[in-house]
Amino acid sequence: MRAAARNIARTFGSLRKLAAVLGVCPTILSRKAPPCAGLAVALARVSGMTVDAVLGRTGLAVVQASPAPRGGAA
Repeated sequence: MRAAARNIARTFGSLRKLAAVLGVCPTILSRKAPPCAGLAVALARVSGMTVDAVLGRTGLAVVQASPAPRGGAA
């Protein structure tokens, strides 16, 4: 997520400016501690990306529903 924050910060000019837009301290975007889930959501909203894209994951796969078996209780 730190890489996503750096890439998003480029569109705002710097990490400091991105932090100002998010309303957080600039050190939160660059510290070594693991970032919180709220930061991922905030970055996604500001950038127009999905949370999965910010986290560097692919989207969830669609699973086809199978029909229920006949005559038996589930």
